[in-house]
Amino acid sequence: MHILKSLLFILAVILVVELSFRIYLYGPGALHPGKMDSFTQVHDSGLVRAAGNPAVHYELRQDLDVWYKGVKFRTNSAGLRDSEYSLEKPANTFRIVVLGSSWTMGSGVDLDEIWHSKLEQWLNADNAAKRVELINFGVDQYGFGEIIATLEDKALAYEPDLILIALTYFTPTVLWQDPPVPYVEADRRHPLFDLHSARFIDFRLQLGLMGTGHPGRNRVEGDEELFKSQLHKAGDRLQTISTDNHIPIAFVKLAYQPSWVQKGKSGGAEILSSNPVFRYIDVTDRVKDSGYSPGKLSVSVWDSHPNALGHKLMAKAILEELFANDLLPEGTAAKLP
Repeated sequence: MHILKSLLFILAVILVVELSFRIYLYGPGALHPGKMDSFTQVHDSGLVRAAGNPAVHYELRQDLDVWYKGVKFRTNSAGLRDSEYSLEKPANTFRIVVLGSSWTMGSGVDLDEIWHSKLEQWLNADNAAKRVELINFGVDQYGFGEIIATLEDKALAYEPDLILIALTYFTPTVLWQDPPVPYVEADRRHPLFDLHSARFIDFRLQLGLMGTGHPGRNRVEGDEELFKSQLHKAGDRLQTISTDNHIPIAFVKLAYQPSWVQKGKSGGAEILSSNPVFRYIDVTDRVKDSGYSPGKLSVSVWDSHPNALGHKLMAKAILEELFANDLLPEGTAAKLP
């Protein structure tokens, strides 16, 4: 009986420690089994599949209604994390297609909290004669290869008037595999059954004893020549798309951490912003100088993706730049809350 009580006591301590770590890492949502089981990365989440176009590599599944990163994650009939939009552009509509990776897909926040959703809300708040639509083609861990292929294969069919390509310091570092290689779908991972306290300690001490699931994307960090080559290739392809279709393209650099500013620079800002065909929008300084500490703008201590406040601050900065660069129709107004 004494041994049994000791074992139960030890198990209770382990359970309390584990629950404490989960709440610390992910917030109160860690107590919800469905939410807790969603704290994984996109490749072993069950959200994505191999794309029909090999150059797109992988894409979100259609008509999802699941948890991901602790929030509800829904996709429309076209496999976009967005509302339904007709392929044909409605009359009196200015349409913007938005491409990027996890910060554009909205990892860890609800759909209506993502920066492009805020822009659409504010630009249509006054019910102006010309509606503005922003359609989200962002997918977690996309690099330039997937972004450009998605633009050509999917987004251009929506008749956009403006193309916004959002960049984090991660986006340009993804290896552009050309010719493309087949995407291999991973098994669904279930973090609910992981020992997150041990995983956290293993990560902090860099012991490497516990696996991290799907390895993610191959990157070109450390290979400066390949990195620059990819950027020039992306610039050339996008310049052709912009010129042939008579659609302006603007790059939007997303960041809020002061330590990411230099990383953002090495993320291709100089190369991309030097091309006069493109507009370049950098929200870093505005968000960084907003008075909020980085810890107030991230989803959790374990996840540095921007939270709802971070997205709102970025959206305000982007909106100012869209007006300053005359990228919106004449007479367009916005109503901020």
